[in-house]
Amino acid sequence: MEDNRNILAEEIEDERLHNQFTAYFLTALRCSEVLGLRWSAIDFKNNTLAVSHTVSRAKIDGKTQLILKNRTKNKSSFWSLPLIPQVKQMLLQAREKQKRSLKSSPNRWI
Repeated sequence: MEDNRNILAEEIEDERLHNQFTAYFLTALRCSEVLGLRWSAIDFKNNTLAVSHTVSRAKIDGKTQLILKNRTKNKSSFWSLPLIPQVKQMLLQAREKQKRSLKSSPNRWI
């Protein structure tokens, strides 16, 4: 199973999508939680990642819209997890690339 995850992640050419799949596989976060990650939720010094925002889709008046929430599904969904080395390295690289391409902010979505 691990080999299949690595193969899939390596085959994805879009870097942002690749990073999202890597985060899904290695963190056990929900899809909405990975999409809701913000730089302010990552503590590189203490190697932790706080789950506090979500992004999901919903049909409203027949149109699909993104729902951005500054909270999780429920209080028990707000949690913190260790930042494993592979995910930390991926996030550091993504942050550096984002800093070079546009203005970065702690509240910016990853």
